[in-house]
Amino acid sequence: MIAAKLRRGLHGLFALSMAYAAFAVFALNVDTADRRDETLALLAGVSGAVPILISAWLMRHALREQAARLVIWLAAIPPRRVLGLAWLLGLALRVAWVAIVPPAPASDGAAYHTLALRLAAGEAYVSAGLHAYWPPGMPLALTPWIVALGDRPVVPLLHNLVLFTLTLVATRHLARRLAGDAAAAIAVVLLATWPSHVMSSGLVTKELQVLALVTITLALYPTRAAFGRAALAGFAFGLAALTQPALLLAPVAVVVFEALRASAWRVATIRVAVFLVAFAAAIAPWTARNAMVFGRFVPVTSTSGFALFIGNNDRAWGGWIDLAAIADPALDQRRDELGAGRVALERAISWMEANPARVAALALRKQQLFLGDDSDGAFNALKRGLGIDGPAYVVAKSLAIAFWLGLCVALIVFLAAAWHARRGALPAFAALPLLLFFYLLSLHSLVESGSRHHIAVSGALAALLGAWVEIAARRHRH
Repeated sequence: MIAAKLRRGLHGLFALSMAYAAFAVFALNVDTADRRDETLALLAGVSGAVPILISAWLMRHALREQAARLVIWLAAIPPRRVLGLAWLLGLALRVAWVAIVPPAPASDGAAYHTLALRLAAGEAYVSAGLHAYWPPGMPLALTPWIVALGDRPVVPLLHNLVLFTLTLVATRHLARRLAGDAAAAIAVVLLATWPSHVMSSGLVTKELQVLALVTITLALYPTRAAFGRAALAGFAFGLAALTQPALLLAPVAVVVFEALRASAWRVATIRVAVFLVAFAAAIAPWTARNAMVFGRFVPVTSTSGFALFIGNNDRAWGGWIDLAAIADPALDQRRDELGAGRVALERAISWMEANPARVAALALRKQQLFLGDDSDGAFNALKRGLGIDGPAYVVAKSLAIAFWLGLCVALIVFLAAAWHARRGALPAFAALPLLLFFYLLSLHSLVESGSRHHIAVSGALAALLGAWVEIAARRHRH
């Protein structure tokens, strides 16, 4: 009984988070990295989000009726055909985007590409004298492509198309676990047409790889004593942590999920143990390599202290800051890669202890950065990559944000409808993707934040929306 109430509370908190996301979309429109009018941001957020949320709520019965018709229509189409059509649509959109907008490596993507070239040439994993600054997941994944095809511009696209295919299949499986074939159909169409994903398809970006691995983890994680699947899920999640070290502590979501399930504790304990062992096994070879290089325990990267410091210092604004502007030798990793990270961690903790009010204010802003935007693909492909900052960029960015805003509002409406239809008894497995979402939101309320950090749960969000639409539609038909 207590576990069921906690799961319902988790769903309610998620609905509030999506409402806050709608607010953040408009609040960020009057925000910049170095200047913020809090009053103007508050007014923009409220005046933009409240009418939309009220309108959606007033239209909820009509939306539920349309959802019922959609589910009936989807039921007439063979599920595999829907998957195939969504896959072809997603491929076509991604190939067309890259044909129109040629990819230009920049920032993190350029660094990952250079490291992959070094690995393909048999050279050491070193960037600017640093041995563990960049997580290895993305370069290691690109290396076989470069060995097979050479350093061709098409390599990132081919890799991302494979990742898209894997994510699509995993999202379909996850949605079917939550509800049924109609949920899966809605989820795969959403994923195939997700603007920010399409716009990132020609770039070297670790976020799409993390998305694929996280969605695979959620699709594989068992609900019974299927310990082999638990091992596969844990290994996939370990690979995700090698790509994005922010996930190193994310297995706590699995532990909490098992506690909320309140199932047979012996089986659950073994299942979690198998998951954690497989998770550690995926990371262990790289950790051993780091031990050989540094003579110390470094799980994935040497930058964990900087992640906290960038989000907590006198210059912090919520997002990324250039440490070169601080010009402090003690923070120069080229002098002492691990020592600089320890200094950064100590300074961040000291600053947080001395500025609790500022930490709280920054946390709210970081949550807005996490929730209030989804135009990372447009930014990297157009503005950062090609220097395009005119109408084309504005249109692409607006399309990505409009899609994200519509998704957030739809999640609220259909979560409420599904809740009403099932009297709060929603699929228990939904708690796991929700817990992972809140793990990322909580983490990026402390460290630096940005919209790219929620990409990891895009497949889960699509599956949840599809499930809630199908559940609400079933009730409406009856």
